[in-house]
Amino acid sequence: MTRPWLIAGGGISGLSAAIALQTCDLPFALFERFPEAKPAGAGIILAPNALEALRRLHPDLKERAIELGRAFSEMRILSDRGDVLSRMHGGQYGSSAALTRTDLHRLLTDALPSEALHLGKKAVGVKQCVLAEEQNPILMLEDGSEREGEAIIACDGIHSLLRQQITSPAPLRYAGYTCWRGIASIEIHQPYLSETWGARGRFGVVPLKNGRAYWYALTNAAPGDERASAMDAAGLLDHFANFHDPIPQILRQAQHHPLIHADIADRKPLEQLAYGRIAFMGDAAHAMTPNLGQGACQALEDAAVLASCIQRGNSPQDAFRAYEKLRISRVRRMVADSFRMGKIAQLEQPILCRIRNTVMKLIPDAMNNRQVQQLYRI
Repeated sequence: MTRPWLIAGGGISGLSAAIALQTCDLPFALFERFPEAKPAGAGIILAPNALEALRRLHPDLKERAIELGRAFSEMRILSDRGDVLSRMHGGQYGSSAALTRTDLHRLLTDALPSEALHLGKKAVGVKQCVLAEEQNPILMLEDGSEREGEAIIACDGIHSLLRQQITSPAPLRYAGYTCWRGIASIEIHQPYLSETWGARGRFGVVPLKNGRAYWYALTNAAPGDERASAMDAAGLLDHFANFHDPIPQILRQAQHHPLIHADIADRKPLEQLAYGRIAFMGDAAHAMTPNLGQGACQALEDAAVLASCIQRGNSPQDAFRAYEKLRISRVRRMVADSFRMGKIAQLEQPILCRIRNTVMKLIPDAMNNRQVQQLYRI
């Protein structure tokens, strides 16, 4: 009997990997360190490539995500006064869907058998013999138990313990700015997603269903800055008070809801995504800054591509090597492009901001759309 495939991590990456294995009719067991489902983050934008990845995993997943979310075909970058600097459309790839991370997490979890999900079980390493391709890998758990499997998929995030053990870990690369996220009870009528760029930082507005909006704010700060860590929605309202409407209104409403704060960082992508019978997916493989909105989207792409490779492969090793070949260049480019975008977006010298804004206005929408469609092509 084939041993189960083992998945370390139960976030978006781990759950989508499990769905990929289920699509291939393979037994699997997923191990998640939290004792209950705790999706990180407030809202999420599923770009057209992520929706296509969901469709490839199962058509119902895409349809359900669209039902849960709010569809948008246009993204605008605005100045702090509300002037349009850039417009981008999904074009032939269709619309994006904006929803809460809780809804997406529940959608993925509900697609899986509960008995395959082992909560409160943290993966901490693998046996070193796992690198021998003909031997079954062994996943070690924090409680001292061990599980032998046909293969292991490491989806344990940017601080992946499996990555630290198997390959020389790249240090975290702090991006130079920090981020707050939240949900506000406010009806936003704009028929597009928006991100506002100003000398005092950035502010994203993502209308959701049912009279809510997902928002995020970024400002330049030193890593671990105590003032940033202590800032609440009222402090953000003061900081962004001169930004255009509806940003102040959103932050007034945000004071009645919890907010999430985190410094922004990434890591250099792995040189390999496959090591014998181990493969890395999501942030464990290619943690990226959020500037392209592609972190979770690329994790879903990973799962869809892996499913197709498993269906064609004769062994886990063959499937993992094919997956690596198809994914490695794309995710490396995403990490690099996202980091560069953040440097441009986070300019704070007023004269440089004015120059940047002028240049952005001169770029034809057609050129922006061509670049976006490259982003959305799996």
